[in-house]
Amino acid sequence: MTADWFYLSGGEIVGPLSANDLRDQFVAGQLTPETPVRRGGEGNWVPAKKVKGLCDAPPPPPPAPVPPPPVAVAPPAPRPQHTEPSHRPSPAPVKSGGGAGKSIVLFLIGGVLLVVAFMMNADLDRKEKLDSDLNYSVGNLGGALTGRYEYKETKKQDRVGVYAVGGIGALFILGGFVTLGGNKK
Repeated sequence: MTADWFYLSGGEIVGPLSANDLRDQFVAGQLTPETPVRRGGEGNWVPAKKVKGLCDAPPPPPPAPVPPPPVAVAPPAPRPQHTEPSHRPSPAPVKSGGGAGKSIVLFLIGGVLLVVAFMMNADLDRKEKLDSDLNYSVGNLGGALTGRYEYKETKKQDRVGVYAVGGIGALFILGGFVTLGGNKK
């Protein structure tokens, strides 16, 4: 047979091939029934299935999957033995900024709380004085009639509230001193 067959593969013309070589290419899977083929250098391109006897050969078996190559795992590198202690520099101390500003805020809050405590205390003293004067007046009148005299004392829980507010204010002021003193280095 003459070598006058051609086929297109990837946009390129392959050939010239004999009819047997073209059939071998089909069996090897190099061309499909839809691959354009032609006879001679100037013929028309036709699908390979239109050429009598070319695609009668059994279709090529699908290619066997190729297993991926084994991945070599390298053993871990041995750790170097150090006989000397490592001399790493210590990290620099981190300074928190705004210490004076924090101290001022703590002083102000503590001062306001102490003023509130003093005002509450003065109010309780005034209330106690009014209650005692009123009780004394009424008591004298009632006492003269009944023989009993009453005296109301300020409730202890009122005084505890004053002491709590004053104590919290003092703690804020103390915190201001600690914050201010902690920033001097």
